[in-house]
Amino acid sequence: MTGRPSAPDGAFAEGVKAFQAGNPTEAEAAFRRALAADPRHWRARYLLGIALHQQGRNGQAAEALRRAAEAEPRNAEIAANLGVVLRAAGKYAEAVAAFRRALELAPKLAPVARQLAAALYQTGDAEGSEAAARAALALEPDDAESLTTLATALEARRAFAEAETLFKAALRRSPDLPEALNGLGAVLQAEGRTKEALVYLTRAVSVRPGFAQALVNLSAALADDQRPAEAASAARQAVAAMPDLAEAHSNLGNALKDLGQVKDAIVAYRRALALKPDLAMAHSNLIVALDFDPDTPWSAAIAERRRWNERFALPLTRAAEPPATEPVPDRRLRVGYVSADFRRHSAALVIAPPILAHDPAVVEVVCYSSVRAPDDLTATFKAKAALWRDVATLDDAALAAQIRADRVDILVDLSAHSGGHRLLAFARRPAPIQVTAWGYASGAGIDAIEWIVTDDVIAPPGETAFHERPLRLPAYLCFRPPPGAPEIAARDGTAPVAFGSFNRIAKLGETDFDAQARILAGAPDARLLFKDKAFDDRTTRERFTRAFADRGIDAARLDFLGASDHRRHLDAYARVDCALDPLAYGGGVSTMEALWMGAPVLTRRGDRPSLRGAASILAAMPLPEMIASDVDDYVARALQFVRTIAAWRGRRSEHRSRLAACPHMSADAYARAVETAYRKLWQDWCAGRNVSMVDPS
Repeated sequence: MTGRPSAPDGAFAEGVKAFQAGNPTEAEAAFRRALAADPRHWRARYLLGIALHQQGRNGQAAEALRRAAEAEPRNAEIAANLGVVLRAAGKYAEAVAAFRRALELAPKLAPVARQLAAALYQTGDAEGSEAAARAALALEPDDAESLTTLATALEARRAFAEAETLFKAALRRSPDLPEALNGLGAVLQAEGRTKEALVYLTRAVSVRPGFAQALVNLSAALADDQRPAEAASAARQAVAAMPDLAEAHSNLGNALKDLGQVKDAIVAYRRALALKPDLAMAHSNLIVALDFDPDTPWSAAIAERRRWNERFALPLTRAAEPPATEPVPDRRLRVGYVSADFRRHSAALVIAPPILAHDPAVVEVVCYSSVRAPDDLTATFKAKAALWRDVATLDDAALAAQIRADRVDILVDLSAHSGGHRLLAFARRPAPIQVTAWGYASGAGIDAIEWIVTDDVIAPPGETAFHERPLRLPAYLCFRPPPGAPEIAARDGTAPVAFGSFNRIAKLGETDFDAQARILAGAPDARLLFKDKAFDDRTTRERFTRAFADRGIDAARLDFLGASDHRRHLDAYARVDCALDPLAYGGGVSTMEALWMGAPVLTRRGDRPSLRGAASILAAMPLPEMIASDVDDYVARALQFVRTIAAWRGRRSEHRSRLAACPHMSADAYARAVETAYRKLWQDWCAGRNVSMVDPS
């Protein structure tokens, strides 16, 4: 004999029916009716949690599932789904506990082991993630998802070769598995194989539109492929798909900075840090963007470095043991250089001369390379180093341990906060003396790096420009002329005067537009040529032409060139009479290249180190007439240049020889000066003193 279902059972049955029909809102209402009639109805509470999760209400879902788990403490399914909900809510440590409980109750649930591996990955426990992933794979040896989970854990541990093999094995079993496509793309990108990475990342977002993590990785790959507008589009899609994903906002900031939208980039970085305060690279990116923002006072830029130091570096520095280094004042020094730019990159033009010209009797060079895609210049560095270590697959702790084991005397950072830096290795104080040099003029601002290479123009004696102490050399930079650079091309004497800006457009702001428009207004026949990868994007070109139109300058007087190989980049200087150094953040290598190609550079000596690089170079040539004191003087000197263009064109071929004769160009002389400075630091350390380099004047 069958009877009419009781009130809770009837409501529960309605909820199950709605749940199976894909109506979580109706299911929720029915399950709540069942619980109102019988609060002990654990199945209704359990499915209520699932229905709430399907609506994105993970906080309420977790509470419902916890109460269901209290009622049925030995139910592995409830524990596992509680873990899923907690992980979706970003409560990764609690999710780990729930998944572990589920596996205690049902040890052979491979999907739960995979979920545990993913949650451990999200807590930063790469070793635990790998162990859980291997357990899942042992349960399902041929399962594509288990292969992908293990590969992801190995990727987090920088075991890229093994991760690549496993991702490919997963894709052989399941060719359209989005997680495997994304993971393989991320590994290829980490290895510097950007073109290959783009194929898999594009497929991942095609198979699963709105796949936020794949869109983040795609945006990074597009940025590396010199496609900033597309990188920004991918990052925006990631933000739309998952607004609370900090990495999406950080990558959006990177793309916006590359497009010259620095203030918008700063907003994106601050949003990333609000979501994930421990995202160290986003904080570094913010520091770089603030350096490019003319409205950010230098004191504020230094303060941001100090915040980074206090949050990320200082705890490691305080916990570090002193390195075991033999204090013999006159022995050969072991000097370690740390960089991701031992390759064909603009930074290599200034880091190569002192490193390659070191006297091996005086300095034993050790290179710690994070280069992802080695090239012929990488091979040159490697051949010159007494010891070469590829460290791209080492995390910062392992890198610091390796440097300590190598017993380096002086460790030199070549990146500061720019891309690929390893400041958290320096924070662990693996060497007794640590220096930042050449790669980034504004310094790192961490306590573990005591010194910065500079000169009297960048940091005048008596002025406190950096957190670090100045290690003064005859010149801030030494320039390695680009191999195979074209000969200087003469300018047509009847051609209109052409100014040029070949700097990254992140360095250009409203102050530049104002000054450049005033120059063009004062010289009605003059033209202005911009060159940067960002100008391959139509909207960027339109933004620039609008900025000048708003200032009364016709678009017909502006020319734009986009990305090119280095030879064609240098060839483009044949179209330029004078390069305009940016007023927001000055050029270093770009200044050297312009002069090498016969184009004098007009600069303003600003109020901070990042606005003095060109002045340092021009003072050494010397070309003092091209160093302005303020913006009005900058405009006036540009117009004077136009009035005397015949004389300047006649001197065009002289700039290369004049540059070659200055202290910035003799690698041997510069390396001797560096070695002398290093020796003084070392002898002071050996003597147990901690004194500043004193200006002899």
